[in-house]
Amino acid sequence: MPYKDPERKRRWEQEHREERNSRRRKALSSTVRGGLDSPKPGSAIGHESSTGTNIIAMLIVVAFTVVVILISKRSRFRIVSEGTKRTAD
Repeated sequence: MPYKDPERKRRWEQEHREERNSRRRKALSSTVRGGLDSPKPGSAIGHESSTGTNIIAMLIVVAFTVVVILISKRSRFRIVSEGTKRTAD
């Protein structure tokens, strides 16, 4: 494509307009169709692994929270029972 001469550039663009437009239409339709119908080849694998990692992390947090709650309830029970013993004496 001649860039130096503006007139030749304009003529070249006019002569090749249909070809360029058809290439654009084809690329656009395949991009839109491909984006809606099927995921990219590597994206599904990465998504699944990050989801699995998130689930494991969430289970660890829940387990830690349960342990902390049980420990705090147990220590409160000891404090309350010790406190009642002192008041009973």
